[in-house]
Amino acid sequence: MFKVESRTPEGNVTISVEGYLPEFVKYSFANKANCDVGNIILKKGTTGKVIGKVVTQNNKPVGINVHLWCQTVEKGFNVSASKKDGTYEFEGVPPGKCEVSAKSRLGFKATHNFNIKNGEELELPNLVLNFTNSALVTFTFKLPDGSFAKNTRVNGKYIGGDGKLIRDMKAGTYSDWPMKYNGKNYVSEKFEIFESTDALEVQMWENN
Repeated sequence: MFKVESRTPEGNVTISVEGYLPEFVKYSFANKANCDVGNIILKKGTTGKVIGKVVTQNNKPVGINVHLWCQTVEKGFNVSASKKDGTYEFEGVPPGKCEVSAKSRLGFKATHNFNIKNGEELELPNLVLNFTNSALVTFTFKLPDGSFAKNTRVNGKYIGGDGKLIRDMKAGTYSDWPMKYNGKNYVSEKFEIFESTDALEVQMWENN
């Protein structure tokens, strides 16, 4: 018997016992003070580990959320891929049929189905996000005096303290992105995004 005390009226608890597979139990205290989830039967076994990487069709790493779904326990997990090299890692994965998936902000999705055994450490093939007619671009914004804008917004998007802005962009021609910096108004020159574009310096001009 176990007891759960929670301010949340419903949710999930994970029961883990060494040498047994974890069980994910749903509970609900809606309209009642006590919740009986019934008998919980633990199965012997050891969870595994899954590692992988998210890349574009040009084999460039993508830092993006990765989702894992395990059919045997009807449970989903989320993890953020490393923004540096696109790698991801899931531990405590129960054996059985699973799926990993990643979806870009532009709606492009990649999935991979696999089976994992008890205690197995599994390296999966790359999740390839096909950014058709689009690119993941690192922008920098150059001011008329040769310096670069930092810690401000351009076209509504935030430029960090390193002066960079990383965005998923559809291929095409852009211009007139507005920016206010140190009390002055600026606007971008015309620039073009190609599928192969990964970094771009955009010239900003004063807009009086």
